[in-house]
Amino acid sequence: MNKISASPDLEIRSGEPPMKYRRLSSYSYNNFVIINWRDILNPKAGGAERYCYEMARRLAADGLKVTWIASGFSGGASTEFHEGIEIVRKGNIFTVYMAMLGKFMKLRKNAYILESVNAIPFLSAFMSRKRKTVMIHHLIPYSVFREKLGLLAPFAYFLQNVLNPVLYRKARVITNSESTKKDLIRQGYRDVNIVKTGVDPGFYKPSIKMDYLVAPGPLRPWKNHWDILQAHSNLPDNFHLFIFGTAETEEYEKTLKLEATNLGIRERVHFLGRISDEEKSKLYSIAKLSFSASVKEGWGLSNMESQSYGCPVVGYDVPGVRDSVRNYVTGRLVEYGNPSALASSANELLANRELLNQYSERAVIWSRNFLWQECYKEFLNATVAYNRKVDLEQHHNLFEYLSWIRTR
Repeated sequence: MNKISASPDLEIRSGEPPMKYRRLSSYSYNNFVIINWRDILNPKAGGAERYCYEMARRLAADGLKVTWIASGFSGGASTEFHEGIEIVRKGNIFTVYMAMLGKFMKLRKNAYILESVNAIPFLSAFMSRKRKTVMIHHLIPYSVFREKLGLLAPFAYFLQNVLNPVLYRKARVITNSESTKKDLIRQGYRDVNIVKTGVDPGFYKPSIKMDYLVAPGPLRPWKNHWDILQAHSNLPDNFHLFIFGTAETEEYEKTLKLEATNLGIRERVHFLGRISDEEKSKLYSIAKLSFSASVKEGWGLSNMESQSYGCPVVGYDVPGVRDSVRNYVTGRLVEYGNPSALASSANELLANRELLNQYSERAVIWSRNFLWQECYKEFLNATVAYNRKVDLEQHHNLFEYLSWIRTR
């Protein structure tokens, strides 16, 4: 990995005028604290955790002390170090919001804070308003709350859509897509900035593509794997579907397997569970298409990962997915809730090798705009570098004011 700190100056690029910033280790704060309900080693870690991890390990490599506060999980140590990141686990996914307070109070002084919000706000919102950025990956639909929380769904929906906009109205907020930015601005957030989510560069060789299709990402009801199975049942029998990712529950995975059996496609649908990055890379590189049927995404990291290996995406035209997939360029997006349309688009691409190769080549080119190191530069510009700029402006204004006082 190329370390930014190898150069004494770093030029940050964004829509703002370019500025030169000092090495990270020369800022007035040397600690960076990430608050997120899960950490990257949690078996149920998803796209939000991957983003925090990629930023955290680069911050650590650039000389900052990085602490990640998250909830505990079965088998997870209360404290451990991973690639220069100190991971501190408190409580569980429901109690972490209170359990983390003691550790946070000790760390917040002389630290920059990234609060990654997943609907429920951390109480740090009341205790630290400076040197802080809030990350909101997406707004969760009520239907997802209902499936996940049952009777508590209205409470969670209230926190996300009523309380959070009040708590963070003036905070500097970062998000991954134009779709989510529009949602946040409609809710009343004032300072919303897009930072890219990255991928590791993949490779594309048309000659090694096989009659494989993939459906990446965690197995959760709102990911609509039912629709993917129905679409797959309308494809030629020579195509095999590989579904991978941690299942919400064992029972849910069993219902999907039963559905595949009922559709008569169980022998050509493979449930792999959670697999390594190396295994994912191999599948992406030999698969011809990737399916995405989510009700909504913040960005759709798995979509971009598949495209980086020349694996076009066929999915629903929903927020997040329409940001990461370019319709009729790197994939096909169809009306939400229409498995027949998914199958029709997939069949059209699979039946035309020349057309599929064109989509694959464009998908690789598109993905090269989202490499992690470039995303890290945008992240710095939205967090520590931005705060440094504000500090300098405030200091300059104070100096001018004191000079004016002396002349009176």
